[in-house]
Amino acid sequence: MHFNCFFSKNRQLILATLVAVTIASCSSAPKKAPEQPKSVPKEEVKPKEIVEDAQYYLTMAEQSLATNPDQTSYLLINAAQSYLSEEKPNNALWLAKQLEQNKTELTSEQQYRVTLIKAQATDILVPETNLKPMLDEANEIVTENKLPHDLAYYQLLVMHAERTSQLVLGLDAKLRAFTYNQQATDQDITALWQDFVLLTQWQQQQLQQKRAPMVTPWLKLAKLANEYGHNNQVFNNKLSNWQKQNPTHPANVIVNQLLEEITLEQLNQQPSIAPEQKVIAIILPLTGKQARAGQVAQQGILAAYQNNTDLVLNFIDANQLDFTTLNDTLIKINASRVIGPLLKEHVEQFLAQNIPLPTLLLNLPTQTALKDNQIAISMRPEDEAVQAAAQLSDKHYRKPLLLSHNDPVSQRIAQTFANQWLSITDSPIETMTYSQGKDMQNQLKQSLGVDDSERRIKDLRVRLDQILKIEERNRRDIDMIYIVGNNQQTRLIKPYIDVNIATFADVIPVYASSRSHSLNHDDSALVDLNGMTFTEMPWLLSSEQQNTPLAKQAHNLWPNRSDSLQRIFAMGYDAIELVNKLEAFKARPYVRHFGQTGVLKLNESNVLTRSLLWGQYSRSQVKQLAQLN
Repeated sequence: MHFNCFFSKNRQLILATLVAVTIASCSSAPKKAPEQPKSVPKEEVKPKEIVEDAQYYLTMAEQSLATNPDQTSYLLINAAQSYLSEEKPNNALWLAKQLEQNKTELTSEQQYRVTLIKAQATDILVPETNLKPMLDEANEIVTENKLPHDLAYYQLLVMHAERTSQLVLGLDAKLRAFTYNQQATDQDITALWQDFVLLTQWQQQQLQQKRAPMVTPWLKLAKLANEYGHNNQVFNNKLSNWQKQNPTHPANVIVNQLLEEITLEQLNQQPSIAPEQKVIAIILPLTGKQARAGQVAQQGILAAYQNNTDLVLNFIDANQLDFTTLNDTLIKINASRVIGPLLKEHVEQFLAQNIPLPTLLLNLPTQTALKDNQIAISMRPEDEAVQAAAQLSDKHYRKPLLLSHNDPVSQRIAQTFANQWLSITDSPIETMTYSQGKDMQNQLKQSLGVDDSERRIKDLRVRLDQILKIEERNRRDIDMIYIVGNNQQTRLIKPYIDVNIATFADVIPVYASSRSHSLNHDDSALVDLNGMTFTEMPWLLSSEQQNTPLAKQAHNLWPNRSDSLQRIFAMGYDAIELVNKLEAFKARPYVRHFGQTGVLKLNESNVLTRSLLWGQYSRSQVKQLAQLN
């Protein structure tokens, strides 16, 4: 239907709107009795100022039908936009929907504007609405027609990101919207910095890859604050160097604030953010069933102690401890800090005593909320599922498959991954649970769509040793697989995936959690897992962050140590520096710890969460990936 026909069909409604607006504008207070005319000099009549509101654009659109019909849609879109400014979202939405019904009559730029108006009006009328479909539609128009985005798009994207807890997406949109702000205030810049402070290391990588304007100096500043923010002298020098390299960048506002804070702290002779400590009490299970875990944690702590000889370590056996007398014990030994306990049941007993000392718990409490003087390190495998889902969803895979073993730990990890994927993409991920043994092949075949192919060729009775070979076509829509299982389970399932990927199909990338990786492997494991990419802590992956000399020494001393004990050793090694950074974590939320368990960040619940590295089995070796492929 031609657009002029559309407008003629709705002419009566638009005219009625104009009449209603005109009548309303003509309404006024009762007229006073006319006064007697006075002799006054004649004044020059000034032309009436034109107000370009929705009524104006509707009138112009009516007139354009006869004089310039090509302008009609443009004027109607302006009218819809004006309705938003006049706080009449119902009118704006109605008009946008009418225009949308005649997309073929609109240019790509006009289609884009209509989509944004519809999104803005809908968001006003239906708060907390899901903006993603409309934002995706707008982005598709821009991408296909190589158009620039409007400020309104980024403002809507920020709202969507905040509602779905997508920090990186929201900050990228804020940075792009910032370029439209010609009169940015210090408050505007500080608001951006507050988001940079919240970023984990892997989120910083995500943001860098999006390439927003001016993002690189921002990220360099954030990384300086992360690594050196607990050390005033070093941080001061790093900030000064940043200023020399970026003299005109808006973040100089933040740098000046940080330098001023350091100067004031030094002038006021405030205690150092990371004061020297004398006695640290360390509560570990050194006897009983879990003694091995406690002893390995102790070994990790002692390995780090070599670099902290000013400290006095006092180890307390949690299995021999009466927790009701713990406070007295700590006073007696003049303890200034506490590390531990390690086991959950001991953590609950410890928290019940209300110990006032700065404390690093080596396990998460079941229910009890942590107090201001307490922080806990999280080694939960579910945490890395959040990182993996966020980073992999950023790769725009359309048909991912989640393969999870049916044990309780794997199921928890898989559920976390699936929930995170859904919250980001608004699409559920296909999930299949497999068990170890005969059922695994059947379950995997069903998931890969191999069964259907086999049924089509079963009458041919093709054997592998025959000359004629007919390949089973796997499901070509699957473009990514994430495996959840331990190393042995993954070694069984990964080769089977490889075998069932037809040679004519693209190789499906396979990702996994750290549970799929093991230091205790032989050459056959390198073959079985070739091509698989996984998350891992620095201690278990050769990388720049790994303490390589110590890792080699530990391997020579304990060559057959299990992966789980390796992780406990790394946690023990990080523990001393972490407990001494407690004040820094609290006072300066941008401070991080670059440790052997990962890059650790304190969250709002006083829990230290980790950013992990990505590793890959490739050509008979395991290597770190600088960034996720």
